[in-house]
Amino acid sequence: MHQWDLSPFSVTPAASLLARCVSKDILSQGEIDSASSRLSPVFSNQLREAEQRIRTQRQLDQLQLEMDLLKMEKKSADVTNSFYLSRRFQMLQMFCGTCRIS
Repeated sequence: MHQWDLSPFSVTPAASLLARCVSKDILSQGEIDSASSRLSPVFSNQLREAEQRIRTQRQLDQLQLEMDLLKMEKKSADVTNSFYLSRRFQMLQMFCGTCRIS
């Protein structure tokens, strides 16, 4: 049994992979530490740009939904507006009244 098997905490698959990379001299611990630090411009700039693109896309999607909703409201405004509804109701009553007469 390995001494690692007796450890009281669980090791994530990512941590296990990184540990194997360090043990095989594929990566150094310093490279891993510098990549995960907040001072690394490579990751932080790319991450910041990706987050900004995601935020911008979400805002664009939200505006598109609002615009679609406004278009639908405009299209159905004559149906939902009480002024038009009352006029249509009066016209329908007049039509029904003329149908009874004839």
